[in-house]
Amino acid sequence: MICPRGPLGWQRTTVLWGKPCPNSSLWWSHSCSTLQCPSGIIFHCHRAVLAACSNYFKAMFTADMKEKFKNKIKLSGIHHDILEGLVNYAYTSQIEITKRNVQSLLEAADLLQFLSVKKACERFLVRHLDIDNCIGMHSFAEFHVCPELEKKLSFGSLDYIKDHIRILYLVWYKEKLEPIQ
Repeated sequence: MICPRGPLGWQRTTVLWGKPCPNSSLWWSHSCSTLQCPSGIIFHCHRAVLAACSNYFKAMFTADMKEKFKNKIKLSGIHHDILEGLVNYAYTSQIEITKRNVQSLLEAADLLQFLSVKKACERFLVRHLDIDNCIGMHSFAEFHVCPELEKKLSFGSLDYIKDHIRILYLVWYKEKLEPIQ
């Protein structure tokens, strides 16, 4: 089966995520790993594909870490839907970012060092800033080192927050002045 263009270009593979690798245990131990979520769900992946997308996995599979020699890698704190999205991204260079998954996806991309996914999530958050989430997004951006989002929310310039605080105050003040019916 030919996978769509991913980080390694066009590739021929007999393995797709979630399906077993070939029976050869030597081939399996050197080229594939399974990633396990806290929920127990397992994803079968090529080490080279993960390492090409993630500095975290690159270090894990090339440095003298115990995971270099293990076939099963347990990842704590990452929901299986998010890990599935990242594994799919490793093979297809496509990921669905929604308002519902963006924060969890950015956190996982930050942890596993999928830098392009983290950047895409950051741009998504910048486009979806509003008066209801701007204060919370500032602390989230600082914690996860999101410079584009931090710049948009910068307390140095206060542009975004000042403009929206005025609007919020005007709405609140108008409600106080109107008689209750």
